[in-house]
Amino acid sequence: MFGLSKDYQVFVVSTIQAEYARGLSARDAVREGLTRSATILVSAPLIMMSVFGSFILNGDPVVKQFGVGGGSGPGVTAAIRVGAGQASS
Repeated sequence: MFGLSKDYQVFVVSTIQAEYARGLSARDAVREGLTRSATILVSAPLIMMSVFGSFILNGDPVVKQFGVGGGSGPGVTAAIRVGAGQASS
């Protein structure tokens, strides 16, 4: 989850930097960068949760554990990202 979180952070910060380079103020660049990247910050974890969630349907308890752990991680990460993004606006 740490690697996924860092990938998202790099994506968001590079989007904010691009908006700032276009001439927006720092506050507006952050707002626009978060707005433009929100679709990916929400849809990517939903896809990962769906894929890992499908592991829960397997009969093997070990695979089910991977499904629960792998499915809940992106959801928690997305919730923190969205919450932190809204708090910084």
